[in-house]
Amino acid sequence: MILTNSSFLTSVDYLNFWRARPVAVAPKFSAIKEMAQVFESAKRVSGCHWELYEANMLRGLRDKASSLHPADRELFLELLASHDIKIDGATIAAAERAERECRSAIAQSEL
Repeated sequence: MILTNSSFLTSVDYLNFWRARPVAVAPKFSAIKEMAQVFESAKRVSGCHWELYEANMLRGLRDKASSLHPADRELFLELLASHDIKIDGATIAAAERAERECRSAIAQSEL
């Protein structure tokens, strides 16, 4: 097969193709959506015990905050502060203590 010069793409054809290609746009960060996902996940694993929910929620929020881009992390932490939610070590330790006591009480009641 013999190709003529007219069968090749010109630079104009290539640029038109390049400009018309679909480009994935990164979804805009939504702190409320991220927070809702963590709440939903904590609710799913906690049952009806507030102590279990609180510990799972705080750990999930801390993990989510640490995995975010710095600009998004600041927005996320501002949203948490506006809801009076603290994810510092002392608050999480207190929630985990309450979680252990709750799990102990559950285990006692099942015997």
